[in-house]
Amino acid sequence: MKSVADFSFDWVPDNPLSAEDNQQIMHLWTERAGLKVTEANRRQQELVLITRERSGKIVGLATVYKARLEQIHNWVYFYRCFIDPDFRAPALDTQMLYKTKMKLEAKSQADTESKCVGVAIIIQNEMIKHLWNQAVWPGTEMIFIGCTAEGNHIRIGYFKNAVI
Repeated sequence: MKSVADFSFDWVPDNPLSAEDNQQIMHLWTERAGLKVTEANRRQQELVLITRERSGKIVGLATVYKARLEQIHNWVYFYRCFIDPDFRAPALDTQMLYKTKMKLEAKSQADTESKCVGVAIIIQNEMIKHLWNQAVWPGTEMIFIGCTAEGNHIRIGYFKNAVI
């Protein structure tokens, strides 16, 4: 069984992507995640973290976009991730979320307008909603704050010293 130690993480804003990286990313989104090319191209602009297995192959992607979360009347970074099913490992998704949150927290400190107070996620996966039903997720401190109109869980991980 793979563990988190079998993977490395690249923060995309600090590490320009090669043409091969871009090909792997598009393949992962279109062939493995089932996204249409237009949606994969759009998400490319939101890409912040890539996860590689030991050979260097890209097996995980994390994206964020900045938006206002009306439930808390503040700006947040909405987070999404996809991990190739053949490479999923215990706590890999948690590690991706944690690393992304830490980088975004540092970025947010420099913002002067529409400063984000944390990272938010919308949980659509029924299994995750059922099995990960703690009010606060261990390892990421993601707090359950309610549901969307469709019944999807909304969670937020506040940045240190966030003011609401």
